[in-house]
Amino acid sequence: MQGLNRMKNFFIAVLVALLSVAGASAQSLDEALQKIANFKFGDDREPQSVVNDLVRKADIAGGAERKAAEEKLLNLLKANPSPDCVDFLCRQLAIIGTEATVPVIEPMLTKDEKSADWARYALEHIPGEAVDKALIKAATATSGRARVGILNTLGNRKAASAVNTIAGFTTDSDKSVSSAAIAALGQIGGDEATAAVAKARSGENKAVADDAYIACATSYLANGKKDKAVEILNQLNGGSESPRVRAAAITALAKARPEQTQDELITLLKGDDEYLRAVAVGLLRNSDRKEVASAVAQSFDSLNPAAQVLALGILEHRGDSAGINAATSAAASSDPAVKVAGIHAIGVLGGASAVPALLTAATSGDDEVKRTANESLDVLRGNDVDEMMLSAMAGSDTDTRSVLIRSLAARGAKLALPILYAAATSDQNDSIRAKAFDAIGALAGPEDLPNLVELLGAMNGNSAQPQLESAVVAVSQKVPDSSARAKVVVDALSGTKDAKALLDTLGPEKYTNVRTSLTKVAGRIGDASALPALRDLAAKSDEPAVQEAAVRALTEWPTTETLGDLRKMAAESTNDTFRALAFAAMIRVARMDGGPDLDTQLAVYSEALTHAKSPDDKRLVLAGLARVKDARALELVKKLEADEAVKEEAKQAIEQISKSLEQK
Repeated sequence: MQGLNRMKNFFIAVLVALLSVAGASAQSLDEALQKIANFKFGDDREPQSVVNDLVRKADIAGGAERKAAEEKLLNLLKANPSPDCVDFLCRQLAIIGTEATVPVIEPMLTKDEKSADWARYALEHIPGEAVDKALIKAATATSGRARVGILNTLGNRKAASAVNTIAGFTTDSDKSVSSAAIAALGQIGGDEATAAVAKARSGENKAVADDAYIACATSYLANGKKDKAVEILNQLNGGSESPRVRAAAITALAKARPEQTQDELITLLKGDDEYLRAVAVGLLRNSDRKEVASAVAQSFDSLNPAAQVLALGILEHRGDSAGINAATSAAASSDPAVKVAGIHAIGVLGGASAVPALLTAATSGDDEVKRTANESLDVLRGNDVDEMMLSAMAGSDTDTRSVLIRSLAARGAKLALPILYAAATSDQNDSIRAKAFDAIGALAGPEDLPNLVELLGAMNGNSAQPQLESAVVAVSQKVPDSSARAKVVVDALSGTKDAKALLDTLGPEKYTNVRTSLTKVAGRIGDASALPALRDLAAKSDEPAVQEAAVRALTEWPTTETLGDLRKMAAESTNDTFRALAFAAMIRVARMDGGPDLDTQLAVYSEALTHAKSPDDKRLVLAGLARVKDARALELVKKLEADEAVKEEAKQAIEQISKSLEQK
C-alpha cells in the first residue's frame, strides 16, 4: 500500500511539473520579461515565476536556447529596469549566465553597495577567468563594504589569479577589508596564498590569519600534500599559540598523521590545560588506531585524578579489554571520583573475573560506590558471568546474597531459578526470601505458575508471602492468552485441585489463609475469567477473610467490568465495610477515563446520592459530578445545595459545571 501511495504521489508531482512548464510555455520569455521590468517587491510574483520557469527550462535545454535566454535577460538589464527587477535578473543570471554576462554586470560592482551585492551574486556562480578579472579590477576600485564583499566572492571562487591583489589588502587600514583579504587567501590556498597568510600572522589580524592558515593546511591535505600541511600545523601547534589554535591544529594533525600525534594527545591528557585536554579526550575516544587503548592504559598511573577519570571514559568508550587493568587499579583508588569511574569502567570492560571485586564494592563503601558497583554487575559481559555469580551465592553473607539475587534478576539469568527457589523457600533470612521471590517474579515463565501456586499453600504465613503473591501476579501477566492468565490461580481457588487433601494437610485455619491469598492474587491479575469465582466468593463465601478479599478484588478491579457488582453492593450490602468500599469504587469507576457512557455515569451518581450516608460520601459524589458537562449533573448537585455540611462543595461544583456548559 505504501508503494502504491509513493507511486501515486510521484505521478501527481510529474503532472504538476508538466502543467507548470505548459503554463510558462504559453507565453514567451520576451512577454514575461516585459511584465517584470517595473517589478517591486510586494507586487504579484506570478510574472517572476514564469520567467524563472523559462530560464530553468532554457538552462536544461542548453545550447542556443540557453544563450538566447541569457541575451534577453541582459537586454532587459541594459534597459534600466527597477532596482528590484535588477536584483531578480541577477539571480536568474546566476543560473544561466556565461562570460557574456560579465561586461554588462561589471559596472554594477563599483556603482553602489546594493548593486555590487546583486552583481557578485550572479558572478560568483559563473565560471571563467573573465569573472575573476572583473572582480579583481573592482576590488581595487572600491572600498569598505563593497570591497569586503568582492574579496569574499574571490575567496569563494578560489580565484588563484587574484592572490597578489588580495595579498595587497591584508594590511589595509580598514580592518574589515584586511580581515576579508586574509580569510579569502585561506579559502584559495596554494603556496602563494599560504605565504601571504603566514606573513599576516605577525600583524594585527593574527586570529583571522590563524584560521586562514589552518584553512591553507586543510587545502593541502585535501590535495594530497600532507608534508606541507603538517609543516603548517606544527607551527600552529607551538606552545606559544592559543589553546583554540592549538586545538584546531592538533585535530587536523590527528587526521594527517595519527600515529605520530597519539603521543602528543597523551601528553595533553597529562597536562593542566583543561581545554586542550578535552580536545585530546575527544580525539582519543574516536581514533581509528587500535593502539590507543593500550597507550591510554599505560599512561594511567602518571595522570592526575581528574585526568584519570577522563582516561577511564576513553577506555570505556573504546570498549577495549586492554583497559581492564587501569580500571581495576582505579577501583582501588583513594580518590572517590576515580574509584567510582573505575568501578563503572569494570562493568564495561570486565568479565567473570571482575565479579568478586564488584561484589566487594557493592557491599562496602559509600552509597555511590555501592550503586555503581551494582550497575556494573548488571552489565558485565560474558557467558560465564552468571555462572560466576551463582557460584558466589554459596556461603556468602546476607548483603552479598542480596546483591547477587537482585543482579541476576536484572541480567535476566533464568539459569538462576533453581537457586532462587531454594533461597526463597529455605533461606533463614527474611529479606533474602523476599528478594528471591522478587527475582523469581522477574525471571520465571508461565510454566512455573503451578509450582508458585503450590508454594502459596506451602509457605502460607511466611514473612515473604507478599513477595510470593506479587511473583505469582507478575508471572501470570506473562501468559500469552490474556483471557487465561488467572486460570492456574482460579483452578486452585475453585478446588479443581484436591482441595480436601490440601485441607487435611494444612488444617482449617491455614486452608482459609491460603484461599484468602489466592483470592487476592486472582484479583490483582485482573483477568476477567476470574470474575465469576470472585463474584461467587464475595456473595456466598462462609469464610469472612476470603469474602473480604473477594470484595476488595471487585472494588479494586482496573476496568468497568465490575461496575454492576459495585452498584448492587452499595445498594444492598448489610456489611458497612463492604458497602463503603463499593460506594467509593463505583464513584472511581464512573470517573475513570474511557469509562462508562454519560447516561451510566449520571445513573451511578444519582444512586450514589441516595446511598450517601455521610458528608464525606456526598463530597465524593460532588467531586465526580463536577467533572460532568451535562445539565442533568447540575440538577443532581442542586439537591445538595442546601445541605449545611457540603453546601460550599456543592456551590463549587455548580460553578464548575455551569462554566463547562457555557464553553460547550
